[in-house]
Amino acid sequence: MLKMEHELMVRLELPATYAELSVLSSAITALLDPIEQITDRERVVYAVQLAAHEICTNIIDHAYAGATDKWIKATLRLAPATRKLEIELEDSGIACNPDSIADPDLSQPRESGYGMYLVRNLVDDVCYTRIAGGNRWTLVKQV
Repeated sequence: MLKMEHELMVRLELPATYAELSVLSSAITALLDPIEQITDRERVVYAVQLAAHEICTNIIDHAYAGATDKWIKATLRLAPATRKLEIELEDSGIACNPDSIADPDLSQPRESGYGMYLVRNLVDDVCYTRIAGGNRWTLVKQV
C-alpha cells in the first residue's frame, strides 16, 4: 500500500435511490484502501458503509418521503496523517431533529427504528445541521 500524506476527497451526487448506495460503498472502500494498518479493516469499512447507508436511507424515506427525483450530495474526506474519515451527506428534503430520536428498547424487538442507534454506535461522531434549503449530516470515524 502507498503511504498517503495529503488529504483525499471524493464528491458524489447520487440519485436518492437505494440502488445508488453501492456507489457510496465503493467510494468508502476505495478511500480507505491506501490507509495502512487499519485494525480489523473489514469491520471498520463495513461500519462506515452501514452508517452512511443508514443516513441515506433516512434521507430517502423521511427527508424525501420516497420521491425518486431527488439527489444526495456526498463529500468524503480522508486525512491520512490523522487517519480521520469525514463523510458529509446533504439533501434538500424536510428537516430532521435527530435529538428527538430515542434509542430503541433492545429488549423489545421491532422491525424498524434502529437506524440512528446504529449510526451513533458505528462512527465516532455524528452531527446534523439544517442548512439553507436542506440538511447536512456529518459522520466522523477515526480509522
